[in-house]
This record gives sequence, structure tokens and C-alpha cells, in this order.
Amino acid sequence: MSDQDKLNQMKEAAKRGAMQAAEAAFESGYNSGFFNGYQVGETVGYVRGIDSLKAAVSDGLRHGSPECAKAMQSLKSLGLADDE
Repeated sequence: MSDQDKLNQMKEAAKRGAMQAAEAAFESGYNSGFFNGYQVGETVGYVRGIDSLKAAVSDGLRHGSPECAKAMQSLKSLGLADDE
């Protein structure tokens, strides 16, 4: 095997190693970004759900619902109720 062939083999091995490292970095970054995006989406959905729940619970309280009173107390104990 000539020196040129050895050099070409070394170059190809280096390219494969670099590509494997790049693929691993890409996958790690992708997974991290997906997880962070999922957490943000989950939080936004939770906040919107609580906001819509508050209106329904408030309406139920105005109509004297004991279950809505319990729900409002739970929201207050979690620090999620709007204190007026």
C-alpha cells in the first residue's frame, strides 16, 4: 500500500469520525430543544387551562355551587386564584 493510499484511508477515517461526532451533537441538540419546547408548551397549556377554569369556578360560585367553592379553595391553596 502506498503512502498516498494510507493518507487517503486516514482522511476517510477522520471524515467518518467527524461525521459521527456531528450526528451525535445534532441528536443531542435536537432532543434538548424538543424537551425544552415541550416543557414550554405544557406550561402554556396549563396556564390557559387554569385561566379558563377560573371563569367557570367563579360562575359556579355566583350560583352557590359547593363543588365550585371547594375548587376555588384548592386554587387559593395552590396560589392560583386571583385575590380581589
